[in-house]
Order: sequence, then C-alpha cells, then structure tokens
Amino acid sequence: MNRYEFTSIVYDELALDPDNRRANRIIDAADEYAAGQAVRGPERDSTALDHIHMVVKDEAYQRGYEQAKAEYDAKLEKVKSRFKDHYYHKGYEQGKADAAPKWTPVTEKLPEEHDTMFAKYWGTDRWNEYMFRKKSDLVEVTVELEDGTRYTDASRTHDGKWDVEERLGAVKKKVVAWHYMSEPWEGE
Repeated sequence: MNRYEFTSIVYDELALDPDNRRANRIIDAADEYAAGQAVRGPERDSTALDHIHMVVKDEAYQRGYEQAKAEYDAKLEKVKSRFKDHYYHKGYEQGKADAAPKWTPVTEKLPEEHDTMFAKYWGTDRWNEYMFRKKSDLVEVTVELEDGTRYTDASRTHDGKWDVEERLGAVKKKVVAWHYMSEPWEGE
C-alpha cells in the first residue's frame, strides 16, 4: 500500500465529515510519525497514533459519547491498522516506494550491462577465455537450487551469464529473478 492508497482509505473512512480537516490532520500526523518528527500542536509530546486517536475521538464526543462509541472504535481500528501496516512496519521512505523490491524474472529481462576494461581486447590476440566484454552492476538475485530451494544472494552478469551460476559448487543453481540493490543504511 502506498501513501496515495493510504490517504484514499482515510478520506473514504471519514467521508461523512463536512470537510477534510480531520482527515488532513490524520494524514499529516501519519507523515510526521513516519518521518520521525514530533507531532505539532497541543499534543506536542504524543505519538502520531495518539494524535490520530484524539482527532477521531474529538468528533465522537461532540456527537455524544454513547452514540458514537461503536462508530469511533471501528473507524479508529481501520485507520490504525492501515497506518501501522503501511507506515510503521515499512517505514515512510519504503512506504513511498511501496517497500517491496520490484523483482524482475530473468525470462523477461537481465540487468543492463556496460563495457569492461577488457572489451578493447575482444577480437585481438590478447583476448583470453577468462575475460569478459560486458558486465552489469551488482544486483540482488533469487537463486533456485536443483531441489527447488530458493535463497537470495548478490550477483552480476558477465556477457549475459550470471556469476553466481558460474561459481564452482556441487549443487546446480540458477538465477530466477533479480532487482537493483537498495541504498545501504547510513546510521542514525
């Protein structure tokens, strides 16, 4: 679920509101929480989930606590559940990118390759079998063993062949999918 889907859900859940003020406050609180910022306003020290709780609860008390309690609980749980799933577990940056890596089956496409320093020797007497003309950047791959077991590894292609498949080993393996590496963690 991306941020657009999350905001659509919040607006749908609060469609009976006369304006989008409350929905906008919930979305702002979610964005601030995901970005690790303190929530603005009178609830300055509260978490975003507490802020969301207070925004939804305000309307419930205005219409009468007993009458609105069931509606409030249902709306709050839906918003909290979707918020937690999308922002809390994935993180804001990953949530914007929809978190999950975009795996590409090798049957559809291989990573783009570029010339290596050996390319200039292709077709000359200086070329040997251990050289390669092109190689890709390092990518994350899903490797399948001959028994069907799968694991992830880092690999690249050399002239259209995966180096992880070329490594010596007793078990036959093949790359079935790949995606570009994510950025490394830079610390806090």
